[in-house]
Amino acid sequence: MSLLRLSIPARIAVGVVSSVAFASIGIEFAVRIEDSGAVAALWALARYFTYLTGAALAVALGTVALRGRWPGTTLPAAISVWIAVTGIVYHVLLAQNHSPEGMRALSNFGLHTLVPVGCIAVWIAYCPKHGMSYLDPLVWTVWPLVYCLYALLRGFVDGNFPYFFLDPSASGMPTVIAYIIALGLFFVLSGCFLVMLTRFPKYAVSNA
Repeated sequence: MSLLRLSIPARIAVGVVSSVAFASIGIEFAVRIEDSGAVAALWALARYFTYLTGAALAVALGTVALRGRWPGTTLPAAISVWIAVTGIVYHVLLAQNHSPEGMRALSNFGLHTLVPVGCIAVWIAYCPKHGMSYLDPLVWTVWPLVYCLYALLRGFVDGNFPYFFLDPSASGMPTVIAYIIALGLFFVLSGCFLVMLTRFPKYAVSNA
């Protein structure tokens, strides 16, 4: 079997992670619709890296589950890094000041905990890992950096910044730049860790 093709268990696992991501975003969207309407809710969610990346993950993995084939080796790894770092940053920097309740708590747990853990587990168990290099994480980090620029531009226009570490009014622009550099390095190092795993014979190929 081609390393890019998925077995039935692999398709099920990938589909579950995609479904949890879709459901988590859908729950938050539904709650926000009640408060502000569909357009405003969608625009608000599009402010956050978590929801943009989660939506991309849900679509990408959903497509993989339906087609039964991986789109190469680097995209699944990149998505895994993006969502894993999202979960880590949330739990380390944001969770202590964020206490959602009700359905929002369920959505939050799904997107910041279940999806990152599930995505990494799927990558380890089923994703093809051949051919990646230590230069790949530099490419994968382009998306987080582009997002930071986008978030800053939106914030300068409407005065709302999605995260405290991207808010110049809270800590000053030099501090924001320092946070962006630190996060960029963390994304690169996390990607390099995944690439390092592919060098071990146990993880060099997929059993999918």
